[in-house]
Amino acid sequence: MTVTGTYDYFIRFARGSAEIVSEIMGQLGLEQALRRAHCIPGHRIVIEAHEDRSDPYETGAALRRLDVLRHHFIAGSVKEERLELQIHAENCCPEESSNSEWRRRADIYLVPRVASLFPDIGGQLLSLRKYRGLESARAATFEDDDTTCKKLEGKYTQVEWKRILGHETLREWLEAGAYHPHFVSAGLNIGPKYH
Repeated sequence: MTVTGTYDYFIRFARGSAEIVSEIMGQLGLEQALRRAHCIPGHRIVIEAHEDRSDPYETGAALRRLDVLRHHFIAGSVKEERLELQIHAENCCPEESSNSEWRRRADIYLVPRVASLFPDIGGQLLSLRKYRGLESARAATFEDDDTTCKKLEGKYTQVEWKRILGHETLREWLEAGAYHPHFVSAGLNIGPKYH
């Protein structure tokens, strides 16, 4: 059976360091991510480290956090080629910008390997952001809300939609039957309700 879902884990760190805060919850989330990585070896492991850039003690902390998490997965027998490591851009969370604890974290995502339907531009696999777009597009097949679909369509460019869905727009994909090879079961490929 193919696992098509993503799994998200959130690890908080102490100020200016790579020490995990809340040993019980932080270690539990990290161990859950490691166990799940072993259960679904086909998934990529995307780790995004953050730091509070308004705090001078945080300078370089995201890189140290990333390194600690990388070593943890490798020590846990996860192949390094499965790991995708990123330091998240500044001001990544404007809605949480006043909470410095929120900015001192790492997000771990287990993401299926989904091939781009237009690999001529960009990498062979969909990024985490584009995979989220695929999930949202599939969810849109269950909606009968034109406004929601139009709003979703505006979040990606024509090239991005072509990479994600094989069509230049969400509307084209829905009107063509909303098929995507990632959802191999006929029951997972639902026809359009988009007007």
